[in-house]
Amino acid sequence: MDFDQVLKEVLWRLVTEGSISYRRIKLNFHLDDDGLEELRRELIGKLVDRFEVRRLCRCRMAANFPPIKGKPSRRMQMADKIERGSKRP
Repeated sequence: MDFDQVLKEVLWRLVTEGSISYRRIKLNFHLDDDGLEELRRELIGKLVDRFEVRRLCRCRMAANFPPIKGKPSRRMQMADKIERGSKRP
């Protein structure tokens, strides 16, 4: 299995299962420390890209729609903390 296939499989597991440990990734895909580190960087890059797109969409939507009343969802709170640079949500 090449790196791109491993990346797709790990992303799929994250989407379907919600989380996956580094140890499980390392064991299931036979990655060494360098491979695991590169996978981690790719995953973080994809998440940062996703949050940036989401932030831009929210900015554009906020200009066109009134604010939503009520408490934001847990995921929205986590996304806001990540956007502000907090290490842990």
